[in-house]
This record gives sequence, structure tokens and C-alpha cells, in this order.
Amino acid sequence: IVFHELLFVVPFVLFAITGDIVFYYAEVLEAAIYGIGYAMWTVFAIPKYHAQLKQRFSYTENINLNWLRVIFVSFLFILVLWIVDCMRADYATEALYMTSSLVVWMFLSYFIYRHKSVLDELSDSTCADTPEAAEVTETEMSEIGKRISYLFDKEQIFLNPNLKVSDIAAAIGTNRTYVSAFFNREADCTFYDYVNKLRIEYACKLLVSSDESIVLIAEKSGFNSSQSFIRVFSKIKHTSPTKYRKQQND
Repeated sequence: IVFHELLFVVPFVLFAITGDIVFYYAEVLEAAIYGIGYAMWTVFAIPKYHAQLKQRFSYTENINLNWLRVIFVSFLFILVLWIVDCMRADYATEALYMTSSLVVWMFLSYFIYRHKSVLDELSDSTCADTPEAAEVTETEMSEIGKRISYLFDKEQIFLNPNLKVSDIAAAIGTNRTYVSAFFNREADCTFYDYVNKLRIEYACKLLVSSDESIVLIAEKSGFNSSQSFIRVFSKIKHTSPTKYRKQQND
């Protein structure tokens, strides 16, 4: 934090001491490079973060960071306004810059607040190769696997639309790192993929054996919305739920 702040404090102090306009323009240029650099960083960081979410959550609604892309685009817009304001200060530009900043920070604060529960869930390591996970013996992992299989096969816990790794860990009396290790190493897939594959298989049975609507089947199968159900179904079965039902009943 200190390093990042010094990047902007030093040119400002040098400008205040020397009065040399070069340091003023250096401050503006540095801010532009800094903002554009972090905008480019999000292109790689957000997908990586979404991959971590799939290690812990069985759903994506309201937990991904797609909203952050919008925030960064807005910040780039504000950065442009700020640079223009620095080069040719006038009342209209200053008013637009201050108003835009206020609106973006309001939205950012709201989304960060809403995202707090997700950050809490990701607070410990999501990597199955952590020292703690590596210490799990094959016997312990086998026992964890048996208990997880019971939850999914007998209790059909996958029908919970808000199912998380922490829920599984609490149900079998272990920690999230061990459960994540099981899915990564033993099940050879993410928690998200494992759960949603079971949900789709359950939905397939309902599609063939009943005339219930797609919306109702999505709800019964553990999906938060019919849109997410159709999206996941199409990805796994390579067809829509409606077409699948028609093909099976013909």
C-alpha cells in the first residue's frame, strides 16, 4: 500500500518543492499508466478468480465478478475525465468528474458489500496442493469420499440451490480444504461441475417422467433460475431441455 501511494505522492511533493511543471505532467502520466495497467490486469485476474469460485460454489448467480469489469470501464472513463480536467480545468469537466466518481464509488461499495460472503468462503486456500491438503492420507481421503458420496447419493444434497463446499465440510465434519482436495484430486473436476452434472441427470429424469414446466424442473433440480439451468444443461447435454424431452419421448 505504501509503495502504491508513494508512486503518486513523490511527483506531487517534487512539484510542490520545485514548482517544475514536469513533475505535474509526470503525475498525470503515471496515473494514466497505472489505471490502464490495472484495467489490463483484470482481463487475466477475473477469469482466474471465477475458476476459484467453481472450486467452492455450485452456482454462479450474484457471486462472480462480471460487475467488476463494468466498474473498471467506468474508472477508465473517470480517469480520462480526470486527465482532461488536469490539462484544461473548467467547471463543466470538474462537475462531471466529481459526479461520475461519486456514482461509481457508490456502486462499487454496494457490490463489495454484497460480495463479502463470497470472500469469506474463499478466505482459506482453494488449492488442493496446500500443505494441509497434502497431509491427508489415502485412507482419510477414502473416508471423506465415502461420506461425500453418501450425501450426494442418499441425501441428494446437490438439490440445494445454494450448496457450497463449506456446507459439505460441515455436514461430514471436516474442513473446506480437504473437501476441495477430494474434488480436485479424486473426483477430477471442480465442485461446480460435479454438483451440476448430478443436477442435470436428476433433471433429465424429470423431463422424461413428467410434463412439468422447465421452470419448475429447474427449481426442483437445484438451480437458482431457469436461465442457469438451460445454460448448464445445454453445455452438458449439447441440446436444450425442451429438445431433450422431445427426443426422449418420440
